[in-house]
Amino acid sequence: MVAKYFPQNFLRIPICDHNIFSKQSAPILPPIFLASGKWFNLPDFLENSMRRTGKEFRAAAVKHGIHEWKSHDCAICGYIVGWLFGEEHELVIFDHGCDCTARRSHSTKTWEDVANNYNIQTNEQVIAEMDKFWGFSE
Repeated sequence: MVAKYFPQNFLRIPICDHNIFSKQSAPILPPIFLASGKWFNLPDFLENSMRRTGKEFRAAAVKHGIHEWKSHDCAICGYIVGWLFGEEHELVIFDHGCDCTARRSHSTKTWEDVANNYNIQTNEQVIAEMDKFWGFSE
């Protein structure tokens, strides 16, 4: 694991270069005392925040005929950035959209990536909107 420290002369909190949103790949870190006066424990956060799996999202997409999921609009040109799902729901693509960034416009992803996008949300209103879109609130 490669770790970087930022900011260098403040708290030495490792920032990992792998997917920290997966319970399997989460680094073992001690609890961190936050400026708010609360302790933050990454393993507990991951355990409590993992609400859905890729299989659940694929099943919902098949059930409700979902073939695209808007993530956000490009802040520069307004292009709709989001997820695209193939006809048989086997193929998952993230459409980065426009050429405003140096990234490729499309990248192949997995249903677990879709679940991770959902699972990292902390705003209950956003989660409720996502649940309604995917049919989880039925």
